[in-house]
Amino acid sequence: MVMQMRSRILVVFITAMALSFYSSYACADLSFEMIVHAVSGKSPEDVTIQGNDEPNPTSLSCDASKSSIFRGTITRVDEKSGSQQLRAPYTLVGRWEKSSEELYLGLGLGLPKKLEIEIFHEEVSESPATLDAIEAFGKDYRNQLKRYFVSRGYHRKWRYELDLECHQVALRSAKLWFDSAVWLASRNNTIFLMDQEIVEIMKEYEELAKKDMKFNQRYRKYVPPKYVDGMIGQTIAAPFSVVSTIPMLVETRRLDEAMELNTQVKTILADQTSTTKQLVEKHQRVNMDLLKNNENYIQSLKGKQ
Repeated sequence: MVMQMRSRILVVFITAMALSFYSSYACADLSFEMIVHAVSGKSPEDVTIQGNDEPNPTSLSCDASKSSIFRGTITRVDEKSGSQQLRAPYTLVGRWEKSSEELYLGLGLGLPKKLEIEIFHEEVSESPATLDAIEAFGKDYRNQLKRYFVSRGYHRKWRYELDLECHQVALRSAKLWFDSAVWLASRNNTIFLMDQEIVEIMKEYEELAKKDMKFNQRYRKYVPPKYVDGMIGQTIAAPFSVVSTIPMLVETRRLDEAMELNTQVKTILADQTSTTKQLVEKHQRVNMDLLKNNENYIQSLKGKQ
């Protein structure tokens, strides 16, 4: 029976798991306990989290025993109509005396009720040796997260403080920042959304490379043609990888959950642009025909109960 079900419902081999789905016909009330660890020589003055549609941020409380740990409960209530969201976007911000660090999160269904996150904060030297050290970070989750923060700080220093955004080390650090942001937004069961700041920076570089051949020669040493659009496409398609959980729900006879999830994905995908649908099919092998077939098959199983 397992093999029959696997043959009729897509098993998607994925690089990322979606966090949540919101549909126009449902109201989701989800609470998460959030624990934020600040990895820094000095603890932040405060840590807050704010949803895109919420007027005021929620402050997390500092742990009395450890000043580097902040805790809080985040409740997401979705009552939208006429809109479809795969993820509810939130911005987590840790503030120090003269600077801040941001993380872009997606909160919703499918996440553990207890979330633990680290935010790295340290003064970054503009020395090329610092960039060499960043490039030498490991490829595991914690090192990728640290690389995200440190490469972002390094690039911002060269871009805004030194006003040398086209220097080769600025280009290298932008590539490191971009790659780590993509990695975080595309990993299994991710809670991260893509950082739009570095997306805009890379698009700016791409446009400049079309106009300035000298810049193009420097830039292409680090970023191949079509690389940026290809990586961005993966982050756009990544949330739809949640379809890969449907076979497991069917195999364990959680047919109502499987049907609900499939219906949510189908409703949301139908509302996307043709470009997004093409990206989802390319990177996740999910399309409307597959979801309709899933629906029919799950319905047939429910009829035999």
